[in-house]
Amino acid sequence: MRGCCGSGKNNNNDQEKSGAPAPWFLWFTAGLLIIALYYLLNGSI
Repeated sequence: MRGCCGSGKNNNNDQEKSGAPAPWFLWFTAGLLIIALYYLLNGSI
């Protein structure tokens, strides 16, 4: 994943801010999408 552990560039603290969003934000949004799809497929919403 981009912006994690400074992969692809030198280990600068600026890469996480200038690159992709923070990894926790990506996992958070991915989790919400998975939960939403799960409930939609089961027709529980």
